Amino acid sequence: MADPRIVQRGTAKVETTAGSLDALVGITINSIKGKHNWDNANVKDFGGFEYAWDARNTNVVVTFQFELTAASQALAIANGAILTEFSQINTTGFDIPWLNDTGQNGLYVGGFCYHEGGDIDLSNTKSGSGSISLRKFKDPTQNAAQFITPS
Repeated sequence: MADPRIVQRGTAKVETTAGSLDALVGITINSIKGKHNWDNANVKDFGGFEYAWDARNTNVVVTFQFELTAASQALAIANGAILTEFSQINTTGFDIPWLNDTGQNGLYVGGFCYHEGGDIDLSNTKSGSGSISLRKFKDPTQNAAQFITPS
């Protein structure tokens, strides 16, 4: 009997802009650009020779480019609001696990932090657009701590 499975050959693509950001309901995400960051420390011995390399504060910074495409003008206007500094933004529905609040393999768990300025672009001839830059730490405890304001 012939094998009933269908085998496709070619190049796989990840199209993951279909997820959502809870702070901006009614947007269409056009693109996502991520950057992996860490602070590195070179550990040297008594002779000044490097014998270890340490990575700390590992995080990802993700920039979401979006259009204001809400079902109503009022919601589109609400999405053009300026967010509060260091707001927690929860994410769901993305194909790549670490982009979601659930993280990946126990790492990158929790929401993203609005850590840097976003922008908005309004026009009379097309839908408004904008971008927002968010950060998430690899360590879930460190990630949660970035939302706590010291007293």
